[in-house]
Amino acid sequence: RGARENYAPLILQNSNFHLRALWSRTKASAESFNLEVAGLSLEVFWGDEGFAQLLNRPDIEGFAVVLPAAVQSSYVEQIRHQRRHVLSEKPVTADWGSAKEKLKQIESDSEGPIWHISSRLRHEPVFQAEHLRLHELGQVVAAECFAVLVVDSSAPSPDESLWIQGGVQHIAMLRHILGSITEVNCTRISEHSSRPGHGEDFWADALSGTLRFENGAVCVVNWQTSDSCHDERLRLTLRCARGSLTIELDTGGTGLRRYNMRRSGNSVSALLHSFTPCGAERQLEAWGAGIRAFRQGVDSCKADSPLHAMVDLFVVGAMLQSAGTPTLIRTKKQQRK
Repeated sequence: RGARENYAPLILQNSNFHLRALWSRTKASAESFNLEVAGLSLEVFWGDEGFAQLLNRPDIEGFAVVLPAAVQSSYVEQIRHQRRHVLSEKPVTADWGSAKEKLKQIESDSEGPIWHISSRLRHEPVFQAEHLRLHELGQVVAAECFAVLVVDSSAPSPDESLWIQGGVQHIAMLRHILGSITEVNCTRISEHSSRPGHGEDFWADALSGTLRFENGAVCVVNWQTSDSCHDERLRLTLRCARGSLTIELDTGGTGLRRYNMRRSGNSVSALLHSFTPCGAERQLEAWGAGIRAFRQGVDSCKADSPLHAMVDLFVVGAMLQSAGTPTLIRTKKQQRK
């Protein structure tokens, strides 16, 4: 449902885009997609044959792909092979075992049309420098990040892909604010739960520990997973030299979501500001800007690139595997120093 809830309606509303067609893996889903999003006004394609037809259409410049992580990669590869622009979801791959091979593939195909990996959380206005205004509070010396990650799980067993699915968005956001992560030290606890009235069992996971950043700041993380959208939580606190800042997701009782930011300084009482979530809109705008820059021969928006998404993936993998032992994170740039 991600495409119909996020990108398809936004593309229809955005004057910089022209939504030409909708595709889904089954006919019933594609027709429902068209009804919900565009009132049956768009061309509809489904299945492998329909996908092949879309790839052969010269009037389609780019594809926004929202599919389960286990199958998304193969469709993105077909689109990239046809030299079209792509906006796809995190993670780049849900299979930790194939991550290194995927990185080699990305590095060997770094040229060509724009491929953005969605980081909707990082694009939220509340996390942007002009609203954080950290220069007023001084250097960040410590941080705390509490989150309940809502994951789509049908597997009645603990699965690292669930953490990868939910964790990469939060790592991208933390790296955006605090910079490169140099060390992780985390512990994971899993608890099997069988709930009355649910057709499937679920593994409630918790991941706790610390992330150390290149600027010296240390962030304490306490993450949990849930398969209920009502459980979604996020609270980030930044403790700075001259004050503190806390951002918290407010899901409210009415279903309306917003981010509340509370700032306090050494000589200033706490001030509250609220932000309406619009990360998906900003992500789409960034993709459009990247496509326009590509037409002019300009390289742009590296933060949304597959290489940055791979860093997020490797950090989450290191968090899961550290098992209470400090684990260094070294990028190729750091290794060359």
